[in-house]
Amino acid sequence: MLNLIEKEIKYISQNKKILIATIFLPLVLISIIYFLHSEGQPDKTSSVNLGIIDNDKSLISGMLIGYFEDSDLVGSYFSIVVGNASDINNSFLTGEIDVCIEIPKDFASKMQFLEHEPIKVKINSANPLNTIIVSNILKSYEKYIASAEIGIIALRDLMIEYGFSEREVNKSNINISISLILTALARDEFFEYVEMSHITSVSLDVYYMYSIFILIIFYVSLYVGINVLNEKRNNTFDRLIVSGNNAVKIIISKVLVYLIYIYMFVLIAYWGISKLMGIKFGFNTAAFYFICILVSVCTAVLMGGIFKTQEGILLGGNVLCFIMAIIGGSIIPVEYLPDEIIGFTKLMPNFWFTKILLSIHNNMIDRLYFNGIIVCVLVSGVCIAYSCRMCYKKK
Repeated sequence: MLNLIEKEIKYISQNKKILIATIFLPLVLISIIYFLHSEGQPDKTSSVNLGIIDNDKSLISGMLIGYFEDSDLVGSYFSIVVGNASDINNSFLTGEIDVCIEIPKDFASKMQFLEHEPIKVKINSANPLNTIIVSNILKSYEKYIASAEIGIIALRDLMIEYGFSEREVNKSNINISISLILTALARDEFFEYVEMSHITSVSLDVYYMYSIFILIIFYVSLYVGINVLNEKRNNTFDRLIVSGNNAVKIIISKVLVYLIYIYMFVLIAYWGISKLMGIKFGFNTAAFYFICILVSVCTAVLMGGIFKTQEGILLGGNVLCFIMAIIGGSIIPVEYLPDEIIGFTKLMPNFWFTKILLSIHNNMIDRLYFNGIIVCVLVSGVCIAYSCRMCYKKK
């Protein structure tokens, strides 16, 4: 066994291409993560300045403004400014106000009789995030009132059909309209808000750091598969078998050497990036990277036993990396993937590796961590067993 390990170490030390590639690996990783970290820092989100112009001066418009001023839900995101048209519009043009809402004259009275006099809303699009959030909030109210308006019209037509007087119809319409307004302004009371503090959440640069690490580890491990294929094709395995070695020892020695070799450079890169980004260099993260590399190396060894050409290994590895990058959430975070793809995402190993690493990052080690280690060890054992069978099956 020691002779086999010495053979692999000697091969690596004499192969300048491997040495150069692995020496530059930490530098490449640190450079990529540094770029993502420096370019991907999110701006601090401040409250949105909301300017309101009340040209109606009615009870209902006052209720609308009062809701915006008194609601804790609205106040947590909006900073309310009420003023005249001239001041609010000038502040909007100078960028001091992000959103301008103008309530037209006779808005309340016309709305009670289903006459459309819309509230005018202007949104500063300089901040796309604020634009999307404010637009969705206002559209949600618009959809609610529009659906309720259909019911009011249906009730009005029904009352007229059954012979109610115009006075009775108008009185019912006013009561329902006011009830509609009160309900719309109290929409946040429809829900019970519960603060969730245990959900795994990290910044994008941290997310990409872990996901890119996993992809690069798998891609670098493909070389081990190429090494297995070359030794199989030039009958090195046969000569080792004749020398008294068995298949299991040969494969395990190869896995051990390349596992430690790749792990050493990954640790150097991770240590440098953790210092750069202010991330804790923890034992659990380092241990799980060891498991990730173990699975990657064993998978690559299995590919070396299955494929018959170097091009086949590279093609299979590139296709697998591409699928993991797209579907597994390495390029587009899982939260932004379409629902139709999420089911396939959970089949990707890099999805689970990244999920576990993010849990460790947030000090939320649970059963998933230990189950992941057990599954990885079992998968590695299966890959080694099949590799021995594929490399040494009788022709």
